[in-house]
Formats: sequence, C-alpha cells, structure tokens
Amino acid sequence: MQETPGTVPPGRVPRQKECIVLHDLVDAARPGDEVQIIGIYMHRYDQIANAKHGFPVFQTLVEVVNLQRFGDENIIELTDEDKQ
Repeated sequence: MQETPGTVPPGRVPRQKECIVLHDLVDAARPGDEVQIIGIYMHRYDQIANAKHGFPVFQTLVEVVNLQRFGDENIIELTDEDKQ
C-alpha cells in the first residue's frame, strides 16, 4: 500500500506499508486502485536483518481484514414493497 502521490506535500516521498491480504480479499483490488483498508497492525521478526546487524530487527505490516475500492458503491434498488 502506498500513499497517493497527489496527497503528499511537495518534496516528500509517498509513504508505503506492506499489507498481507488473505482468502477472499485476494484480487479484490489491482495495482493503482485507491482502496480503504481495515486491518491489524502487527510486527514480524526479520531474520535476515537480524543476522546482518546482530540485534533483533522487526518489520511492521498490516494484515488486511476488510478492503474496499473507492468508486465501488453498493447500489441497492428498492422495490415498492420495500418503500412501504
């Protein structure tokens, strides 16, 4: 996931965060889509960086629980019976 470049102040690089998407949420969005995610912010032990630096290194990531693309609205048509 990466910040939209248009929302970043001039001279700054968009921030990014690794996200893990599982099960039915896989392929719910494509690269370049603007999305809203709800997830669990967690950490993971980085064994390669630990061996390189000689002390514990942790990487932060988000495990996605819900993902919704902007522009996807749930359009529900109400019948006359529903309106009554």
